[in-house]
Amino acid sequence: MLQINEDRVPSVINWASKRDKIDSPDPWSPANWKNIQLNLSAQIFIISEKTQYFGLALYFVDEISQQAHLVKIFVCGEMQGQGLGNFLLQQSLNILKDRAIKSTMLEVAQSNLIAVNVYLKNDFKTVVSVKDFYGTGRHAYRMLRLL
Repeated sequence: MLQINEDRVPSVINWASKRDKIDSPDPWSPANWKNIQLNLSAQIFIISEKTQYFGLALYFVDEISQQAHLVKIFVCGEMQGQGLGNFLLQQSLNILKDRAIKSTMLEVAQSNLIAVNVYLKNDFKTVVSVKDFYGTGRHAYRMLRLL
């Protein structure tokens, strides 16, 4: 049975760093992933079954302002198209809401229509378009959802 767990152990960070290179259109460097382990505001939600990981949602959470920033979400390529990304997003948002987080924001590439549609279906609203956010000619939407 699939479940959502919160985890920061080195094995999760190592797995995420490797899978990010495979499954993300904008992978991070290994150094960025290593820094996540030291960042106390980082909250990592893993979708897994027993000891096998299938996806990750990474938020930076500011408990004082009660805001979260979704900075990375992905599902392993072989598991994509089965609704796991949507499940991971919904469950992680529910956990954050239970922790008194009031809003979540994110940036998504305007060209990533699948992700944009998932966010819109999950009540995110486009706040602004950000020119060249992902590099020259690669624009993003900044989106917000109240929890």
